[in-house]
Amino acid sequence: MIFCCAVATAPLRAEPEHKAEMVSQLLFGEEVKQITLQDNWIKVKCLNDNYEGWVEKNSMIPFEEQSIDKKFKKHIASKLSSLINSQNAVIVSLLPGSEIYLDSENNALFNNHLCLFSGNTLSINDSKTIFNKTNLVSDAFQFLNTPYLWGGKSLFGADCSGFTQTIFKINGINIPRDANQQAELGKIIEFNKAEKGDVAFFKNNSGRVTHVGICLDNRMIIHCSIQVKIEKLDESGIWNEDQKKYSHQLAFIKRII
Repeated sequence: MIFCCAVATAPLRAEPEHKAEMVSQLLFGEEVKQITLQDNWIKVKCLNDNYEGWVEKNSMIPFEEQSIDKKFKKHIASKLSSLINSQNAVIVSLLPGSEIYLDSENNALFNNHLCLFSGNTLSINDSKTIFNKTNLVSDAFQFLNTPYLWGGKSLFGADCSGFTQTIFKINGINIPRDANQQAELGKIIEFNKAEKGDVAFFKNNSGRVTHVGICLDNRMIIHCSIQVKIEKLDESGIWNEDQKKYSHQLAFIKRII
């Protein structure tokens, strides 16, 4: 059975209990496949990245894509947006990366009811949409100062790979959830040939990729560590100006697209 997230964001947990580790998040409209059910918890597999975890059933609604009128096309919210009812009251806030079905007049489907969408989206049905690294970087900037949250991938809180996954998603590119999975994509780029929009990966003392960020111009990087911030990047890693030391050791840089 397919469900979709019916709240702004829902924790995806390692076990079916509130105190369990949050391994990721679901954003509004993201679709999942039920694996099993336990009390008020559903173990699910996320359809966009195959990530698995437990989510509360009352934060989800059943979803049948074939029942949606063909005039409604799936969109990805690229900025903080809203669904509004006929009294102009906000029904739910949509974080960047949320998924919504819209018609040509910005009417939205929510739980089989019509409401109005207010915000900005990327249509994933539009074959004319062209990936643009300038847009990718601009979208990353809207996350500046977002606090670090293990398992997070939203403006309310994100971890390093959740941040990069969401930024690429709102630019029409689905990438895996974790940094070591993302590191398997694309082709390696020499440091002096890196461009904005390329993705830098960082390793621990054992050589395992544990951190990721998005390259900017002038040998800078935007990444999530304590918060989403911009720091200096060189061939050794990320230089923390406040602490006067490297915070992350560079493994390699890749061009995903």
